[in-house]
Amino acid sequence: MNIEQVSLIASILSLAGTMIGYTDTISVDPNQAVELVKEDKIQPFEQLNRFALAKHANATMETSKLESEYGHYTYKVELRDAQGIQWEVELDPTNGKIIRDQQDD
Repeated sequence: MNIEQVSLIASILSLAGTMIGYTDTISVDPNQAVELVKEDKIQPFEQLNRFALAKHANATMETSKLESEYGHYTYKVELRDAQGIQWEVELDPTNGKIIRDQQDD
């Protein structure tokens, strides 16, 4: 194996290492989100928020965002429950089903 081949392999491995953990997740523009609701492609945010809050009694919403990852939408809500524990609830915005509900660090 010559020096050019070794250099090429090292470059490929370096690039592959930077791609580990890479996702194509982007926040959806608020104007686009409103259009998605109007077109009935996603549930209204008030409804999605109720689904998320139903998972944790007496919780309050801290943040929420609609994201697009590889062409699929997810709605993420951060909640703080009555004990002060922070939760991240991820929903499918097309039907309101809970995808993930986990305690946030």
